Amino acid sequence: MKEVFEKIGIDFIKENVTYEFSFGSPNLEFNQETKRLVVTSTDDLDEFGKALGFKKGDELSKLNGTELKIEDIKETINNYYTNLKENDLVKIEVYRPKRGKGKYKLKTLEAKARKIKIIERNKIALKETLTDKQKQTIRAWLGL
Repeated sequence: MKEVFEKIGIDFIKENVTYEFSFGSPNLEFNQETKRLVVTSTDDLDEFGKALGFKKGDELSKLNGTELKIEDIKETINNYYTNLKENDLVKIEVYRPKRGKGKYKLKTLEAKARKIKIIERNKIALKETLTDKQKQTIRAWLGL
């Protein structure tokens, strides 16, 4: 497969291992009523998410003191990853539902930031520089 992709100017990487910061990998959705992100599943939590202690139903309120407003979420998360350093204390305030009562308890989840192992498998990417033959072949392959 690698040889075929090489001919058209695409890199094929069977397995790529990196170490990166994480948000814990909870599955999140937006709660229209409370206007907060809610953890819908903890099945895919990574080591950092487990250290924080996310639970299904947690509604995210603040990240390191910054309110998590849906309209600013991209900027807030970008700032989180940009400024985070190994062993920084990460604090996430959540509203945790009380069983069967329809009420919430404010709780602060804390863990020290650490990079986790990320494994990407069967990754493809266009090469930065292509030969004329590769350009010609990829154009034909894409129907251009």
